[in-house]
Amino acid sequence: MATSSTIMRTSIIKHAICMTVVFTAVAPTYAFALNLEQSATLPFGIEYETNPQLVSNNRQSVKRTIFTPSYSLMATQNNDQFFANLKLNIERSSNQTASANREDPNFSTGWTHDYETGQFGIIANFSEQSTRTSEFDDNGLVTNNNNTRKTKSLGGNWSTELSDRYSLSVNLNATDVEFDGVSAGLNDYKNKSLSSQVNYSINEKVNSFARLSLSRFEPVNTSSTNFRSLDIGANWTLSENFTVSASGGVNETGGSNGASGWQADVSSVYTTERTSTTAGLSRSRSPSGEGIIRESNQLKAGWSYLLSEKANIGVNFNYRENLGVDSNDTMRISADYTRALAPEWDFKVSASHRNRDDNISDVSSNTLSATIIYKLPDF
Repeated sequence: MATSSTIMRTSIIKHAICMTVVFTAVAPTYAFALNLEQSATLPFGIEYETNPQLVSNNRQSVKRTIFTPSYSLMATQNNDQFFANLKLNIERSSNQTASANREDPNFSTGWTHDYETGQFGIIANFSEQSTRTSEFDDNGLVTNNNNTRKTKSLGGNWSTELSDRYSLSVNLNATDVEFDGVSAGLNDYKNKSLSSQVNYSINEKVNSFARLSLSRFEPVNTSSTNFRSLDIGANWTLSENFTVSASGGVNETGGSNGASGWQADVSSVYTTERTSTTAGLSRSRSPSGEGIIRESNQLKAGWSYLLSEKANIGVNFNYRENLGVDSNDTMRISADYTRALAPEWDFKVSASHRNRDDNISDVSSNTLSATIIYKLPDF
């Protein structure tokens, strides 16, 4: 019969072996149920744009070569999942005045943990982007082509099932935006937000929700603003191929220049074996680099069609009405064709048109690009 000391020594040895396995096991052995998924792409393209500065007079065109390597990692172990995405956008321009050379990184990482009745997660992001693109998309501003927008954010989310029909989710996020370069009219800012949403499942096809959001907008050299909003909405599954989501509510900004308004969002997705169609219409208020909370109306639509197992086409449309003292309308429409040349090689050609109208000038620019994409085999 084993003595207590013998049992203790045996237990210690077993624990030591287990610890050795845990700390020395690597991806190829999966000794502790770790699953790794990696992917990498190496797209290289050429691009021609007619009027990148969006000016009415003295238009200058530009040719760019663009290399955008990217890497993604997904690691899963039991109820935990970790991901990391890294991309670097490298642009070389034929006209430094119209469009400067760029090296813009984009990195995101996060972790989620699933438990019996819900999920908890943390995500962090860092990105750099030309204000030529970011501010046009966000508020219709046309900026110096050498300017850069740097965005850092950290967020957390938690969700849990309260009962068979009720669930609760909470999201917390902090964003820090900085502008580099001669950024006339642009202000660095921070934005902190907290939102809570209660979901109620009416039946298998309809899920309703109520969402309360609170945020604090802190632009540099301008007074801070508190922002509150309340939305009520629902998601409908009309069929296996068709889903619709709609919400509406009210919002309010605090401070001496406080104002109230309304917001709404309607979107739909329809899919078949070969096609995917999306549409959305919204009215919202959001922080902007102008140092204000910008109100806007937006219409989005997208359509893609699978021509064959190796080829597909797509069209996207985005119209935005930016409201306020310096109101403007922007529009972007694009089309692309992608074909698989081999298991590791894709070819893509795309064309786009963007337009800005501020009641003083109506300007536009056209872009045509061709890209070859190499996808690294599984490694």
